[in-house]
Amino acid sequence: ARLKRAMAAFALKPVHAFSRKIMGIQGTAVDIAGVWRRLEALHVPPPPAADMELPSKKVLKSVMSALMPAADAVITMVRRYLPSPAEAQRYRAAKVYAGRVDDAEADATGAAIARCDPDGPLSFYVAKLVQIPKTKGFFAFGRVFSGTVRAGQKVRVLLPGYVPGGEGEAAGGAGGAGGGGG
Repeated sequence: ARLKRAMAAFALKPVHAFSRKIMGIQGTAVDIAGVWRRLEALHVPPPPAADMELPSKKVLKSVMSALMPAADAVITMVRRYLPSPAEAQRYRAAKVYAGRVDDAEADATGAAIARCDPDGPLSFYVAKLVQIPKTKGFFAFGRVFSGTVRAGQKVRVLLPGYVPGGEGEAAGGAGGAGGGGG
């Protein structure tokens, strides 16, 4: 007899079994007792009882989250394999900032970025701007390289191609941190 592949035996088969039990076959009732027994057999803590009263798709989502907690795995991988921001910033600073990062007297912002200095000038990379409905404001999602962002703080937005000390310092407007205008 040929052995089943590990992925099929230990991952796909249980996922399909839970899916069939929870979603049921059209016209049949959901076998919640069978779902509980299967979770207990796998030593997986069951989702909250209140979740079992939800529509079957939401029950399936809750059970799958208990069975395969992706958030825990992602956080563990980040902690284990990614360098700390302070460590990584030392060698990444020159790649993310066009000015000098090795001389605080020549360029205070660049040196603050290289040290991840929370007391230095604010330097924030905006990865995504989302307009706040019915306002002129935006939520900015990104990464702080130096400084500290505070609610209501006015910030200057610089467009790509900005060169420190060059002409036209700010190519964008001022906006409040945490949802200010822009």
